[in-house]
Amino acid sequence: MPQAKTPTAVLSLANVFFSTFIAVSGDVYISDLLFTSLPFPLTTGCCSQLASLASQPPCHRLCAMLGSANGAAIVSSAMKKMQVCRQNRRQRRSATCLAAGVGFLALIALSVFAAAAPATPPPAVKELTDATFEHDTQASTGATTGHWFVKFYAPWCGHCKAMANAWEDLAKALSGKINVAKLDATSNSITAKRFKIQGFPTLYYLANGKMYEYRGERSVEKLKAFAEGGWKSVEGETIPSPLTTFDVLKDELISAFLQLQGIVYHAPLPFFLLFFIGMFSGILLMCLCSLCSSKKEQKRSAVASRSVKKD
Repeated sequence: MPQAKTPTAVLSLANVFFSTFIAVSGDVYISDLLFTSLPFPLTTGCCSQLASLASQPPCHRLCAMLGSANGAAIVSSAMKKMQVCRQNRRQRRSATCLAAGVGFLALIALSVFAAAAPATPPPAVKELTDATFEHDTQASTGATTGHWFVKFYAPWCGHCKAMANAWEDLAKALSGKINVAKLDATSNSITAKRFKIQGFPTLYYLANGKMYEYRGERSVEKLKAFAEGGWKSVEGETIPSPLTTFDVLKDELISAFLQLQGIVYHAPLPFFLLFFIGMFSGILLMCLCSLCSSKKEQKRSAVASRSVKKD
């Protein structure tokens, strides 16, 4: 029985339908999807029909299916499968966008919380050094940074350790009114020499270009009373000027001499023994140098005399 040919009008209509569907869906593999959605009736004729349609253009394949017995069911199943694929793609895109949005909002929240988090407050007791003492206190240049209550301490000093908590409490009690500070006199010797620190702890109240030494009880109440006006009843001394380079060198020489004097006093025999050994070594070295120079002069004079005789 001869196969019925697809009318030209149906073919044109299929082309229009197929082009419109591709323009709407954007899927150029619609015909392949239509073929794999639902199988044709498993007959030899249908299988040969599928084989003959496989080499034809997509629009012809679609027309052939529309003209078949169950072509409408195939197209309907393919459309449902396409809708399911589209829905899955949309869901995946929505999930991706949602995850990106949640991550972005989390970053914004973290930034807001980090900006709103309170900053670590500075320590109540200010730490001073040789490099920062005059810059921070301006003790000898006008004291425009306010009054300062400074503790000169040593890390190994037991009395300094005992009053450490009281000094912290004093700094908190006077916060915003009076600057409470400390300086390690063992590692900042220049400032310690400037204020002539001899014992630890030494407490000086710096105000209006003068310094007032505190010698009372080291309790928070007594220290606070002194800082809030008790210093006015103590005779003050003019704050010494910062040490110059010459002053530092002079102090170093004096310190070296005092150390040498201490060595002579406590160990005189080793000192004089080393002294005479060094002096003997220096004299011997000078004699050797003079001997070498005299030999060189003798050689030069001998060469000069020979040259004169030849002439």
